[in-house]
Amino acid sequence: MAIILHHEAQSAFDAATQVTKDSASAALELFSSCFQINWFRETGPNLWLAVVKPFAATAEHFGLGHEYFVIGNGYPDDFHQRTLKAEPPLKLVDRLDMTIRFVAANAPRAEAFCAAWAQKNKATAIVIRTESASQISPVDLMYQLLSASLWRRDYFAEAEPVRGPSEFFGREVVVNELFTKILLGSPFAIFGLRKIGKSSLLGRLEDLIEQDESAIGVTAFLIGNSTRLKGGRWWDAAADAVGAWQAKLQRLATKLGSKVHAKAERLKEATQKKESDSRRLAVAFEKDIGSLLKAAKALAKEAGRDDVRLVLILDECDHFYPHLIDSGHWRTDFFVFWNALQGIKRSLESPEEFVYVLGGVNPSGVEQGSLLSQANPLYETQRLYLGPMPAPIHPS
Repeated sequence: MAIILHHEAQSAFDAATQVTKDSASAALELFSSCFQINWFRETGPNLWLAVVKPFAATAEHFGLGHEYFVIGNGYPDDFHQRTLKAEPPLKLVDRLDMTIRFVAANAPRAEAFCAAWAQKNKATAIVIRTESASQISPVDLMYQLLSASLWRRDYFAEAEPVRGPSEFFGREVVVNELFTKILLGSPFAIFGLRKIGKSSLLGRLEDLIEQDESAIGVTAFLIGNSTRLKGGRWWDAAADAVGAWQAKLQRLATKLGSKVHAKAERLKEATQKKESDSRRLAVAFEKDIGSLLKAAKALAKEAGRDDVRLVLILDECDHFYPHLIDSGHWRTDFFVFWNALQGIKRSLESPEEFVYVLGGVNPSGVEQGSLLSQANPLYETQRLYLGPMPAPIHPS
């Protein structure tokens, strides 16, 4: 299919490097099924910007009454948050609807980064993928992409749990949704039957966080039914989280050739001295998180990365619930631990830098507004109820 370029855009496209023209062509051909490309600029190898205007039929169908800004990223695996900071020239802004922008990218994490950017900026970011362009007609593919972005329900904004089988589109869609929540710093909990795939999903999220080269992100992955945590105290869980974050930050600093030292020893020292005052231990925990974030920010500055984040992943979280028969110390520690975490998050200058994620079978410790006649600190945590994997579709 031909690329439909305005003469000014055609000149700029012809002047681009061959690698950018090659990587941009599939996306521009797809756009040309429903839009005219009125402006184009190469900003680097495999990177480009454009302005598109919908054809009359497309404009009427989707209510698109203006021209729209496009960011193009031709790298198949590499997509950074800074890509979304690109802006159109001032001379074009008056022609554009800045509440909607397109991002042409096939990188796996593009959707999550775009969704996070869109929520922060109160805008819509429509990801244009060309991987499946040969399977259906360009017009049908573009209409699918536009429909999914402009008419789509946000199931994670629903007050009630998502339960309908048709509302689970597949694990990769769920992964992108949840990774977006992490980028925004929004805590959430995943519940489902045993062997449904919760731990695999949490593991996939852990990989994405630590593989994100646009940020300094480290995780602490705790298992609630481990003997140490199930039979221990809340500060044992806190100390394990701090230790995991510290070790991973130090390994990352070494890998990047940095002299930044991630030191967080206050909670460890307090527990070694047999401190049992929860308030003092919570203060030590907060100071350790502050120290780790400070080290992460220094490392991010050295490495030229955009963000930092500490992520606590707690699988088998139902073993920490206070209202179960075998709760042990967690009958009281549940409230201290989660109130401490929420207080730390609220105290941060950038709360999105610290987020926790839960996984479990029993949702009662998150669904109920009060537990043991006390306010439940997890009650407002967003919840996802994980269904079975969708059945594979076999060609007829």
